[in-house]
Amino acid sequence: MSMDSNRTPTSDPPERAKIPRSQWILILALLLGPAMLALFAAMAKLDILATASPLLGGGIGGIYCGTLLARRLGKTTSAKVLLGILFSGVFGCCIVGVGFFGCMLGGFKLDLR
Repeated sequence: MSMDSNRTPTSDPPERAKIPRSQWILILALLLGPAMLALFAAMAKLDILATASPLLGGGIGGIYCGTLLARRLGKTTSAKVLLGILFSGVFGCCIVGVGFFGCMLGGFKLDLR
């Protein structure tokens, strides 16, 4: 066996940081929870809760789901940040829209007085 003296030992590339596996129950709760809460609050005539739950839930759920998806799809740090902002906005708008649909199903009437 001959050893080539010009060869340098190569080191293995560092492994990518492990992204923790998400829990599907948490994701479904963040996606559908604000709509369900708005539906039940509208049926119980709790106007403040029926209005606030889609807005707060959309922000929280949008940020969590958007960053989770961005960390999975992005290769570089800047791509992860930009995808996180984009996906957070998309998920947030979807959750707010579904939440207000839940308000509508519950019979919520907005009083602007």
